[in-house]
Amino acid sequence: MTGFLSCADKCLFHENKNNTTYCRIGLVIALAFALVPSLETLVLSFERPYTIQDDARQFLFWMKQWRDPGLFNNDPIAEYFKSVTPPGYTALHYILDKLGIEPFLANKLLVTPLFLLTAGLAYKLAYSVRPITAVAIAGSWLTCFFLSLIDQSLLSATPRAFAVPLLLWFLLSVSQNSRYQTAVSCLLQALFYPTIALVSAGVLVLLLFRWNHTERSVGINKNQIWPVLIGNSAIGVGLLPFILTSDRYGSIITAADAAALPAFQVGGRSAFFLDGFIETYICGARAGFLPVEWGCGEAFRQDFGFAPFLATMLLIFTLSIPLMLWYFANSTLVRKPGTFGNREQLFSLVLISSSFWFIAAHFLLFDLHLPSRYTQHTLRATMWIATALLLGPPLIAAGRKYAPKLFGILVLLFALIFFITPLPLSVSPYANYVTGQHPRLYEHIGQLPKNSLIASLSIEADNIPSFSSRRVLSAREYAIPYSLPYINNLRNATKSLIYAQYGNSRQPLTNFLDLYRPTHLLVDMRSANASILDQQWWYHDYPTAATWANKNISSQPPILFSLMQECKTVSSGPLILASTNCLRSLSSKKINHK
Repeated sequence: MTGFLSCADKCLFHENKNNTTYCRIGLVIALAFALVPSLETLVLSFERPYTIQDDARQFLFWMKQWRDPGLFNNDPIAEYFKSVTPPGYTALHYILDKLGIEPFLANKLLVTPLFLLTAGLAYKLAYSVRPITAVAIAGSWLTCFFLSLIDQSLLSATPRAFAVPLLLWFLLSVSQNSRYQTAVSCLLQALFYPTIALVSAGVLVLLLFRWNHTERSVGINKNQIWPVLIGNSAIGVGLLPFILTSDRYGSIITAADAAALPAFQVGGRSAFFLDGFIETYICGARAGFLPVEWGCGEAFRQDFGFAPFLATMLLIFTLSIPLMLWYFANSTLVRKPGTFGNREQLFSLVLISSSFWFIAAHFLLFDLHLPSRYTQHTLRATMWIATALLLGPPLIAAGRKYAPKLFGILVLLFALIFFITPLPLSVSPYANYVTGQHPRLYEHIGQLPKNSLIASLSIEADNIPSFSSRRVLSAREYAIPYSLPYINNLRNATKSLIYAQYGNSRQPLTNFLDLYRPTHLLVDMRSANASILDQQWWYHDYPTAATWANKNISSQPPILFSLMQECKTVSSGPLILASTNCLRSLSSKKINHK
């Protein structure tokens, strides 16, 4: 046992700049940990049929056109999401599809390699800064652990899943002074997740400036001119497809317009403006600075009194760790004249660049998309590595000094506990997989003509394009409110459907059918109950229509619900799918009879 601990101590806790064996051992350990949440997610994704990652539905359903060009023709929802899907993400799935791996299957299979790639890059980045195996393992483990707590990154395998590994690759390339890898990583960032490419562009610009300690002045680092030009040129090339198509769907919603829309308020589809400054701008999922899995947003949602204190402490932690790492590195390392400096300052440069874009995105709301996308992904990628680099070496030194006999045992015990922690936690609630509960309905709709159009207020409409490969008129999942022409059409259709479904006369129904010409209506028969109307997804987004519907239900049952059974083509639980030809004919007969 003593010999084993001595070997482990030498392998894990000593600085080994040139020992590749120890580096590889640590890498294997880091990758082994990353397998735990990724494989559990993989098992979960295949556990039941009709299972798909929540946000993947937006990006993948239209890709079915590659195998069947007759699908989703003249579908504004498909055209919109085709246009906003990053070209790199599209190209990857197109290649995989040609190799026989269809997009929804690829989405499930990509989680594991993304986790392993992230773990490996996090480990190598930490090791390149401070070649202590235990510190590099800790940085990789912590990064992967927090990434496994929410689907906002790797677990989704959507475009944002590529933000963290590509940023880590970029930082590793910069730390190793590899111009080629820096350029390729910058290009891929722009092609897969443009917001993170802008952060990297800022880091490259900051690399040009060098602090001269002796003269107390800022100078230009000539050694960084070419890497900056090459990297930013690659980002420009990668952003070109996005720039050329950015005005395809017209103007972006302004901050003033968004502030007036219920969809952007608490309880709305895209809640942005929350109840207070700290909750909105520090902890918010869309407007906030801090990653949501750090907990302050949930503390506000649960109305915990300590939420503001928690947010303040987390913000101090976020701002201080990279700066302290840079400060202590500057105070202990002697640099050669004319060199860039030390690798520790990369973490501060990322913080500065991402903070700049975060502020710019708020000032230019929503032209630079969501402000949170600039800081939350960068903090996920760098904060825990920086923490391990800052605290790891002094903790190792303290352990050796004050508990030399117990230190190795305690560290190994702690590592074992940390390794198995994700198992009882289970990533099931966090991978955010959606399992369809109505296979009979999906199969029936999938057999309808390819030009069929389903209109529905049910949340089940979110699944129809993915599970049945048929068009929907509107649905919560696709009501992304940033492009005004796109969202206005969806909002008008949804409001018209609310009036058609809850009207006490046949005219709103007839008007809706004549205007939008859906082939079928899908109705949740439970939604005729006034007591659960406020549980419908559209209730908070369309308050005027919701109030009108609530008033109508209270006076008498809406007419549509009385017609659904007679025009039913299939039912599943409380859901009934009805032919609009039948509804129109039946409604017309009853009107003529009267």
